[in-house]
Amino acid sequence: MNIEKSDILYSLFNVYGGLLTTRQRQVMEMYLLYDNTLVEIAEEIHVSRQAVYNIINDSSLALYHFEEVLKMRQMLDEMNIIGQSLKNDGLLKYAKSIEKLIKNNKKS
Repeated sequence: MNIEKSDILYSLFNVYGGLLTTRQRQVMEMYLLYDNTLVEIAEEIHVSRQAVYNIINDSSLALYHFEEVLKMRQMLDEMNIIGQSLKNDGLLKYAKSIEKLIKNNKKS
């Protein structure tokens, strides 16, 4: 997986990971956050490497589908751009409010 695609998938996982099943979330955390290989994940959860590949593939498709329908990552990106623009224009007070909103949104 190339770096840009990995970054996008990581970002989607941060936004929509809670919508995945427990098993999907576990595997995606090991894959994206801890950079485990498919073999390492398979050994850890006692399934085949092919099963891990299928879980990652299905989870990735689900995350992209969630974004296609809900567009929350796109909205967060746009809010970040607006916040950065406000900072650059000297409206730090409003930028901090938007940053706080974004941080609170990522926690939920």
